Amino acid sequence: MPIYSFLCESCSCGFDKFLSIDNRKNPETEQCPACNKKTVKSVPALIEIFSDSTLTANKKTKGDWNKLMDRIKKGVPKRVHSNLDRASSRTGRRHKG
Repeated sequence: MPIYSFLCESCSCGFDKFLSIDNRKNPETEQCPACNKKTVKSVPALIEIFSDSTLTANKKTKGDWNKLMDRIKKGVPKRVHSNLDRASSRTGRRHKG
């Protein structure tokens, strides 16, 4: 069920409710839980998205990425090893050129 946010226009009390889509407007007909007035309006809900900016291929695979790169190095000429190192430099960015 989605979370809907509501705000009382009289006392500025904000609250959230888990409601089905069909019932999402119901709190607007109810009394405010703080001041008991019928001045409740729906407001846009805040959405927080978190990401790990330090996440790398090696961290994501718990070290398996480096092991894979080491295995690949065994089968390619040494002149391309530096390119493989840069590709797996734990930055998460792709190697360009």
